[in-house]
Amino acid sequence: RRGRLAWVVAASLAGATATLAFMLIEAKSQARADRAAVPAATWMTPSAATPGVAAATADQGSTLVAPATLRTGVGETLHLALRGGVKITVTSESTLVLDEDDRPSVSAGEVQFQVPHQPAGRTFELIAGSYRVVVVGTRFRVRVNQTDTAVGVEDGVVEIWTHHGVAGVQTGEAGVSPGGAAPGAQN
Repeated sequence: RRGRLAWVVAASLAGATATLAFMLIEAKSQARADRAAVPAATWMTPSAATPGVAAATADQGSTLVAPATLRTGVGETLHLALRGGVKITVTSESTLVLDEDDRPSVSAGEVQFQVPHQPAGRTFELIAGSYRVVVVGTRFRVRVNQTDTAVGVEDGVVEIWTHHGVAGVQTGEAGVSPGGAAPGAQN
């Protein structure tokens, strides 16, 4: 009788383990299918799960589709693309908004941009705090916090526009505007 009881207990445990494994595999497959059916701009990262706020997956090569608002949490970094071949890295505790016309706006934190050279007569523009940043093709980063806005250029030239004027920032330079006008702009 003990042998039979041990066999029944072992078979029950094996059956329960197999059922649990099947349920986990099925749940993972369903989650992948659900994500595949939803545009990238509506995928929610745990830190961005705010009603009405769209975020994107951290997969390399994913393209953020407008309109979208992307927020990263503490320690979270997302590598994405925008239409037109622009590559972005959204760092920890940052907010990037992409309006319905695909215009990006950085309202908090730091976002790095790699903009391919634009055809003659075309520029890439974004809003950083209260500033408009205009580029033709470059690598740069934008940081926005409560006290200032900063633009650092890794390669190329950007223009920072305010209602006071325009300032140019070149390779290796950074423009920081503590609570006021853009660096180099006329007050």
